[in-house]
Amino acid sequence: MSVAPFQPPMAYYRCAVQTQMPIELHNVRMQQPFIAGTGTAEGLAALGVAAMTLLGRARQRHLEGQVRFVPAVGDAVLMEDRIALHLVATGNVRGVTITNDAADRTVDIDIYYRWLKRWGQEPAGVYLDMGDQGVIWVQPRDNGEFVQWLAHLSYDKTWKPPTPLELTAEVPVARWCQQDPRYTFGMPEQWQDPPSPQAFAQFAADYTAPLALRVFVGRVDGAWEAQLLVIEICGVDAREAFTEPQVMATEFVVAHDVHLVGPMYATNLGGQPAALFRGTISTSTGIVDVTYLHVIRNNTPFMIWYRVGGTVGDGSHERWLPHVHTMLSTWHWYI
Repeated sequence: MSVAPFQPPMAYYRCAVQTQMPIELHNVRMQQPFIAGTGTAEGLAALGVAAMTLLGRARQRHLEGQVRFVPAVGDAVLMEDRIALHLVATGNVRGVTITNDAADRTVDIDIYYRWLKRWGQEPAGVYLDMGDQGVIWVQPRDNGEFVQWLAHLSYDKTWKPPTPLELTAEVPVARWCQQDPRYTFGMPEQWQDPPSPQAFAQFAADYTAPLALRVFVGRVDGAWEAQLLVIEICGVDAREAFTEPQVMATEFVVAHDVHLVGPMYATNLGGQPAALFRGTISTSTGIVDVTYLHVIRNNTPFMIWYRVGGTVGDGSHERWLPHVHTMLSTWHWYI
């Protein structure tokens, strides 16, 4: 099938703004007092700088990970899917001085409309509430067009509460899968484990750190092949992941440009809160239709993907959804 070429999001409005730029202190050391190396960042949660202080080692440990707000000015660009902020810090924070290097003082923040739980205008400026990710205030230097464009472009695109969904076993279970000793789930008839460790290793080679393939099951029916994969996020990325699966799922949707098909659901996997959603994503071989489940167990994030080798809209994805719901509803954690 042919895939339309990627089109970058369109920019509709630009204006100057002033704000308080959030920065996260890390790598605090006892040297000259300054902050260095903000670079650029995609999303508020990714912001970070290296801080140095003369306040002593105990104070150093206390500063690690703290978020400070620095006066900043710059531009806001309202796009069809986000607010793009380009900010330059103009002041310092108590106990820390920022260098005069332009790169050290500059940061780019993308605030996707999907992150906004609410926004509004008050005398102090325009607030952008992203829930667990915090609130940013901006003061547009215009004649009110910023608010008008934001209302228009973000309409029906902001965060929506997930729809509750109870997963049930819709078809009989023929056997149980336990490729990972930490959990098991029931498989309907004709779903099979990989035929050999070599075959599993071949599938797993497509996933590189921080992603690790833990489970792979599938079935073939004529020209269609259905697959269910369990992927673990490992290492530092796992420790830095959100503890709320719905936030984790929203981050994934935004970062990978997933186009949602229907609502996001709040469900559970073996009694563990989980987020379930379906979406299409562009790949080098075409557009793929995938059902995703995101869950966090004992501070370890997992993603479960269901996909079929057909084409979008040919009915192949719906064909085995009852089987997938059965596998998810029979999930049992051992740890």
